[in-house]
Parts: sequence; C-alpha cells; structure tokens
Amino acid sequence: YPATPTTPIDVSPSMSTVDLAVIGNGMFGALVDARGRFVWCCMDTFDGDPVFNCLVNNNSDKTGFYDVVLEDFERAEQTYQASSTVLITTLITSKGDAVEIRDFAPRFVHYDRVFRPFQLFRTVKRLKGDPRISIRIRPTFQYNSTDGYQTRGSQHVRFCGPKNTWRVTTNMPIRRVLEEMPFLVSDEPVIIIFGSDESFTNSLSQVAVEFETKTTNYWKTWCSSLCLPVEYQEVLMRGAMTLATMQSEDSGAFLSSLSMGLPLGPFCSASRDARVCRLLDECLALPVLREVGLLEVCRKFLTFAKEICYREDAPQHSYNSWGSPQDRKREWAPYLAGYRGMGEVHSGGPLLEEARMEGNGEAGDTWNQTAVIYG
Repeated sequence: YPATPTTPIDVSPSMSTVDLAVIGNGMFGALVDARGRFVWCCMDTFDGDPVFNCLVNNNSDKTGFYDVVLEDFERAEQTYQASSTVLITTLITSKGDAVEIRDFAPRFVHYDRVFRPFQLFRTVKRLKGDPRISIRIRPTFQYNSTDGYQTRGSQHVRFCGPKNTWRVTTNMPIRRVLEEMPFLVSDEPVIIIFGSDESFTNSLSQVAVEFETKTTNYWKTWCSSLCLPVEYQEVLMRGAMTLATMQSEDSGAFLSSLSMGLPLGPFCSASRDARVCRLLDECLALPVLREVGLLEVCRKFLTFAKEICYREDAPQHSYNSWGSPQDRKREWAPYLAGYRGMGEVHSGGPLLEEARMEGNGEAGDTWNQTAVIYG
C-alpha cells in the first residue's frame, strides 16, 4: 500500500514499480504510482483496452499515462484517506513548495442505487509556496497502437479513438491540457475529470466536493460493518476495500488482477492476461470473507456462482468481468514493450493450457505446471 504521509518515497521516474495504489469503483480499475501518475487504467471494462498503459510499456514517457509534473521535484508522500478510497499524493520541491493531489473514483448511493460512473476525479491544490506544475494526459487506444485524435471545447478535450471516446473536463484554461503548459497553482484548486464522453451542467467545484464527500461517507459506512481484529485492523480494512473495488458490479466476480503482462520475477517472461475471475480460487476464499463481515460481497459472488450452475454449459476455470466464459483468443500487443522491457505482452487467451514440459524430472514438471497456471 502507499506509504504513510510522514514517509518520503524515493522513486526514479524512469523505472517501473509494482508498488502501486488502486483506484476503482467496481466498474473499472486504475493503478497509480508513488508520484501520482496513472500508469494503468481500463476505463470501459476491467479487461478492456487500457487507456493508460505505460506500466507494461517500459514506463514510457511518451504515451499511455496521466500525471502532474512539479518543477524542481524532490520527493513525494502518499497515503489513502482513512476509511476511504480517496488517494492523497503530495509532491514537494527542494525549496519546500508543495501541491496535494486527491484522486478517487465516485461510488455512493444515489436514488436508491449505487452510483458508479466511468470517471476519475483529480483535484490539485497548493499546500505551500508557489509550486509550478504541468498536466500531462496522454491516453492511447487499441493497446497503444494509436493515439487517436483530439477535439476541444471551451472547458473540455475529447480524446477520440476507433471505438471509444474519453473526455477531460476541467476548470482551468484548456490550452494548459492541450499544450501541457507549466503554470503556477493558485489558491483555487485545479479540478480535472477524466472519463466517459458526457458534459457537465453543474459547477465542477461543487460536483467534485459533493462526489468526494459522498464517496468518503459511503466507504466509512461500508467499513463500519466489518469484523476485524484490532491488531491488523488498518491493513485488513484497506485490503477489504481494495477487494471490493475489484469485484465486478456487472457479474459479482472478483478480478484476479487489474493489469496484465507483469513477469513473476527478474528475467522471467511476461505473465498471461489474468484480468479474469478464477472461479475455484474465489470459492475457497468465501469462508474468510464471511468471517470478516463481507457478507454483501459474498452474496454478490454467490449470485454469480449460482448463475453459472444454471447455465447449460459446463463450468469453466475462468470467466471475464461480465460473467461470460473467457473465450478471447490470445493476441500479441506489439506496441507494448513490456514491464521494464521484459517479454512480449499478450491480451486475452486461456490461463490453463496443456503444459509444455521443457525441464527434466519432477522439478521441471512442477515449475512448468505452475508457470502455466499462474504465468
């Protein structure tokens, strides 16, 4: 998990890391590094085309990310807001100037149902001094094969691809987004909303404050129903919230991973696309979830499992995020260089295939079987 606010984080901007924070609301998921950079995000579905993907593109500084660049940057501090999924990142210069970045995906009860829009809210405000920043938003489409094209309005930019269109709405001059112009952060917070191509008819500042307050209250109420031991309460509460954000609201299944193509170790090949529900593994975890008070989470998953039992087809080992059998063919993503440049990245494809036994003896067989199931 992200470090506490008092712990400085030493991060090289050119090196990828898996020490990432999770942001999501049950409809999509994103990963943020220690400097507040979105390095992975599948906005339309958990297992869809990643609009931000530099995590598996050798941490590219050209495309596939969304960040805030602070001039004369020295260190960063990062934490989650207590009992909430709001991520707080503080960037500090060598002179002591500082900005705070607040990121969250809205999730709260609205009109007797849970409101989960395909939107990322980011608020940047000045904490100290005169910090000078630039905003870089560089989404890609079709697994980094194209940048698409842009259209603009007075307060928004539309990033258009072959199949999807994403909109950035902000309260700052839109030229600063288009040309990534550096500027001083004033007393008025900078609000940026990235997500579905929908216009806003209300005040952005009011919407941002309202959505963050309702999201925070939702998660605080959600956490109050947990039954956790005192010793590891904070860690288990954070893990429970992360698990809830990775439970697909389309089906009730849990995603094994938000990303793909990460190697299991140094000099290993890239892993397979694990953005699926592993049915057996999750069934075995239900007793533990029930003991800690995740009853609603269990109910959603059991509804998903019951639906599978009533289908005519035989149960499969893995299912996609909306509950259908994982039948996508494995495809190579040639425009993604891999995590730290390690191996080719593939999307889709089964997790279980007949193992190719390249080793000799029982040890080699065990290694290859493990690599097939989890790699």
